[in-house]
Amino acid sequence: MRRRFNIILFSLLILLFFILGFNYLRFYQDINACNDQGGRWNHNQKKCDRISQIKLDQLTDFYWYAAYDSLSEREILIKGNKLDSVKPSAFESIKILNRRKIPCKIVFNAIQADTIFIGITNEKFLAERKGISRVDYYIAETVFTLTENELINFVNISLNSEAHVNSGIYSRHGFQHLVYLKQ
Repeated sequence: MRRRFNIILFSLLILLFFILGFNYLRFYQDINACNDQGGRWNHNQKKCDRISQIKLDQLTDFYWYAAYDSLSEREILIKGNKLDSVKPSAFESIKILNRRKIPCKIVFNAIQADTIFIGITNEKFLAERKGISRVDYYIAETVFTLTENELINFVNISLNSEAHVNSGIYSRHGFQHLVYLKQ
């Protein structure tokens, strides 16, 4: 009788071990699948946040963007609400920035030390249609979003001479006057 009880108890423990082990492995398999597909696992919500699933109306939640402030009567840079929770890589940030409703696209060239090297295609659009201040905000959005990554402090931007902004190395310091700080 005692032996039979021990066998049943041992069988139940093994079954419990396999059930818990299966759930544990499935959980980490979901995390790995999410990371392999370019997403980021949200541990609080226990779900995968994928950059490619961002809808256009939610896009500004994932980068620094320019908006008009009626109180100060000027445009300011505002940090996207979900930028801290997602922490996109430099490549993900470029994908997000390239989804903005503007024909100019960012092309990744290289990363060296704490500087990312990028080019901007169709920058003639910035010069012709947007004017000087819009070019500044476009560059500021790009610089602030790319330097959100703690490994990147500077953005080296290659532009042709037709744009109102010169090619060069930019950092957040040059655009601090455009930033909105919540108090």
